[in-house]
Amino acid sequence: MRTVRLILRFSVYIGIFLYELVKANFQVARAVLSPGLRFRSAALRYKSRTRTIPELMVLTNSITLTPGTLVMDADMESGEILIHVMSAESADKVRDDIYESLEKRMLWAMRGEKE
Repeated sequence: MRTVRLILRFSVYIGIFLYELVKANFQVARAVLSPGLRFRSAALRYKSRTRTIPELMVLTNSITLTPGTLVMDADMESGEILIHVMSAESADKVRDDIYESLEKRMLWAMRGEKE
C-alpha cells in the first residue's frame, strides 16, 4: 500500500512539474523574443531540504529540465546546490520560487509529508 501511495503522489508531482515546465518555456520564449528586454543571469547557492540522494537527484533534475535554469554542482552531503539562472531579479525570490514550485511538492511526493 505504501508503494501505491508513493506512485500516486509522484504522479501528482509529475503533473505539477509539467505545468511548471510549460510556464518556464513561455517565460524563456518571451525573454528571448523581446528585443528590449534585459535580463541578468546569475549563479546562486541553494540549500535544499533534501535528506536522501534520490530526493536530491529528483530535485536537481527537475531544476535542470526547467528552461532558464541549470544545476552546475550539487553537494550530496550538505544538500547544497549551485544553480545558474537565466533571469535573476533577486536571489531570494529565485530561492523562494524553487522551494514553492518544485522542492516542497517533490518532498511531499517522495516523503508524503506536509510542511
